Amino acid sequence: MSRFSVEVFKGFLGNVLTAVIGFVGSIVFARVLGPTGYGTFYVISAAVKLVDNPMQGFAAAGKKRLSEFSSDGPEIVGAVIISGSLIILLLCPLVIIFGIPLLNVDREAEFFVVLFIGMLFFKLLQPLVAGNGDFGMPTVLDSGRSFFTISFQLILVLIGWGVGGMVAGLALGSAVMVPISYRVLGIKPSMPSWTVIKSLWDYARWSIPKNVVGTAISRMDVLLLSIILTTGAAGQYRVAMNVIVPATFVSGVIGSGVFIETSEKVTKEESPRKRIELGISFASILAIPIFLGAVAMPEDIVTTIYGDQYEVAGTLLVALAAYKLFETQTDQLLGAISGFDRPDLRFYIAVGVLVTNLTLGIVLGREFGIIGVVVATLITAILQWITALYLTRKLISFDILPKPLQKQFFAGIVMFAVVFSAHRMFGVAWWGDLIGIVGLGAAIYGIVLLAISSQLRLALQSLINHLALL
Repeated sequence: MSRFSVEVFKGFLGNVLTAVIGFVGSIVFARVLGPTGYGTFYVISAAVKLVDNPMQGFAAAGKKRLSEFSSDGPEIVGAVIISGSLIILLLCPLVIIFGIPLLNVDREAEFFVVLFIGMLFFKLLQPLVAGNGDFGMPTVLDSGRSFFTISFQLILVLIGWGVGGMVAGLALGSAVMVPISYRVLGIKPSMPSWTVIKSLWDYARWSIPKNVVGTAISRMDVLLLSIILTTGAAGQYRVAMNVIVPATFVSGVIGSGVFIETSEKVTKEESPRKRIELGISFASILAIPIFLGAVAMPEDIVTTIYGDQYEVAGTLLVALAAYKLFETQTDQLLGAISGFDRPDLRFYIAVGVLVTNLTLGIVLGREFGIIGVVVATLITAILQWITALYLTRKLISFDILPKPLQKQFFAGIVMFAVVFSAHRMFGVAWWGDLIGIVGLGAAIYGIVLLAISSQLRLALQSLINHLALL
């Protein structure tokens, strides 16, 4: 419990730092570049994320094998680094020569190559650090990357580089963190044997296509909006997503921990049930109040932070917050499935989600515009959670609605009643009003939850005692 809690705390702290840095930067960039320029950057980022997925899938295989009871760390790390070098040599010349189909963006090939090379090795090292047992550290490293990235981007955007400054800043910020990530990993790579390569491939042959499909899903909305509507619509969507980023601060870290510890226990022939239930219990601890807070005052949150030009983003907030709530629970189930060495099941889930999201996104997007695309994403998220729950329960029996989760919903409902009433009574005219109402809601939620959840109190006490010994 102590080690797991400390890793979750490190991951949470890293997520908070990353979000604070990124949030401040996003306000500046969204206002300076406007919806079109801001959306263009995220369209390029989505294209890079989509194309680098084969390597992310291979790194996920490295994470799985490193997490197992006995593994050859140097050869696993060596195999991942060599594969990353090869993909750069093969892919980047092709992009420079042929460009990127479907993207109607100026200088897209140039931006793509710079961002792909700058980000790749940092992103490959992250899952390896987690697989080595430090599953909370990747978010800490990512917060360091965010600091360097925002610093570079601010300088380059303010001197007039525009979207190019955003691209170059992210590439430089990622590259700076590569040697630091390598030092944290603490494993010197060596030439992999055929046995290690085969072991990695046995997992990667499923995790690679799953990652490709999974990233297509995660970037689907941005790409659909830019193709069906405009990059301005993509910018509105991105701003709404920025507001609800804290919803996954805890769930992503816990999900990675569920993956790592389920993998370790299964290879030891022990039951991971308690760890899975712990993940489900606390994964949504932030997503629940964020969703209910969005229901209470959606448009005022967005326009107060980003300005009236992003009023459309406010209409998306509730559906996207609900989507994130389901995602926090699904992360734990998918982590458990991966820990059971069933990447094939994750692949099948991802394919189903992609087909559903793409079909609904096109149909509803053409009919209802940006709202239709977001509703399609929410429907898909609900179906994904149901499917993942069914398949995970086929692998192991566990409680799908533990008492801590029930108590979080109760505390959230109490918070909603207070925030909704305060918003109706006082309104939001400036930043001070927004901070005051959000702070009141956070205080009510925290006080009520601590009062009724003995398991949360014990977990926090265990964490505090462990940190005091460090």
